Amino acid sequence: MSTDNERLALRYVDYLRTGDETILSEAFSPDHLDHVSGRRGMDIMRVVRGWITESFADVTYEVHAVTTGADLVMLWFSNTGRHVGSGFPQLADREPSGRDIVAEAVHIFRVADGRLVEHWAVRDDLGMLRQLDGADRGPQVRPTFAEQSAS
Repeated sequence: MSTDNERLALRYVDYLRTGDETILSEAFSPDHLDHVSGRRGMDIMRVVRGWITESFADVTYEVHAVTTGADLVMLWFSNTGRHVGSGFPQLADREPSGRDIVAEAVHIFRVADGRLVEHWAVRDDLGMLRQLDGADRGPQVRPTFAEQSAS
């Protein structure tokens, strides 16, 4: 059984999948604090999604786990895609490789008054770069959160 906070945090993945701007105004507080960039507001979410769409084609997302505690929600998910550009800062000066990658990340959100008000993330950027260099096949395919919950 998912909680309201879990569903709210999963809207972030929905936004990454679709780019639907209404999700930002529904799910995020206008003065949302992104601890990764140190920026306030929803523009950083647009920037990150832009980096993804500039860097990868055929992107899909799989949620592996969602957990909550008090006012925090943790999402562990991966996205797969084909490297077609250099939108992410860590991809600067890299020619598109055409390689398929799997990028894993853990995102933590703090919820207040029914909105996402703070965000932290840990991404496996080194693993992504190693895949692009052909040094790593990437993480093994894991069951999705929905598949795990069903069993």
